[in-house]
Amino acid sequence: MMYRMELLYLRMGVVSNHGAAFLLTIIPLFLSGCIPTGSEIKTSPHSSVRKEIIIHFIDVGQGDSTFIQLDNGDSVLIDAGSPAGGMEVVRYLKDQGVKEIGHLIFTHAHNDHIGGISGVPSSLDVLNYYDNGLSNFSSDLFVDYLTAIRENPVNYHVLQAGDVLHAGNAVIEVLNPALPPAGNINEDSIVLRLSFGDMRILFAGDMAERGEKRLLDMGTELASAILRVGHHGENDASSEQFLKSVRPEAAVISVGAHNEYGRPHPDLLDRLEKAMVQVYRTDRDGSIVLRTDGLSYSIRTEREGPLTIPAPAAEAEGAP
Repeated sequence: MMYRMELLYLRMGVVSNHGAAFLLTIIPLFLSGCIPTGSEIKTSPHSSVRKEIIIHFIDVGQGDSTFIQLDNGDSVLIDAGSPAGGMEVVRYLKDQGVKEIGHLIFTHAHNDHIGGISGVPSSLDVLNYYDNGLSNFSSDLFVDYLTAIRENPVNYHVLQAGDVLHAGNAVIEVLNPALPPAGNINEDSIVLRLSFGDMRILFAGDMAERGEKRLLDMGTELASAILRVGHHGENDASSEQFLKSVRPEAAVISVGAHNEYGRPHPDLLDRLEKAMVQVYRTDRDGSIVLRTDGLSYSIRTEREGPLTIPAPAAEAEGAP
């Protein structure tokens, strides 16, 4: 697969050099009881150490899936696309030589995030599953998800704001959902902030402006060099105040070409442009790969093409 080098940044600072931890642990800072009694974080005996982390924003069409290869050889998959996109996730990961996923995190229950639940676990070994523990959505696919994932307490875990995931020299903070829940499936998405050396990368799930305001009001530290834009580039996410707090250098939008929602929204793209953020889009660029050693990072894209902004569509009630 041919990729083009798109961007290289050098971040000034000193990389912290803590001993590599090969066990991914969950430390509840503000909450207790998030991990079911008797649950166990499984780790792979086949992990290999590297000096960088690699993040793959996979082009799954209208949906979302991000694969993280950590420096200690562990791995995290955030969401698995739609049912059709899930097969693309499997194809992509197998092309990368991936046979096992250490940690599969579902940010929320919309079909374009959990759709790969049928294809991914049947094709790749998954050691641990995580979600927000909420059941604020109803669909046939979600019922199948509940049966497949939550009824196995041995490798199923709940993530909520305040939990921290450690693997190697990477730290993944869970920023959302906070308690009490917002009561909206998108606003209660799991939001993650990954730290590796001086690098910070924010994964916003499908959280929209109300959830963003809640984090801002709580004084949550959001500053990150890379923003995985919330809600597929819809206009209800990545508000001006949110962008001022995150201060991203680059942003990735996971969105399908010619999608029925008109995403990414032109107003959202205008806000990113005014904030001088370099924008990458899976509909235009294909799969996007970020590599970082904690000091510098590079971004490669699968393809390049003209920027086409779809006409905004009416926002349907309950649009994912």
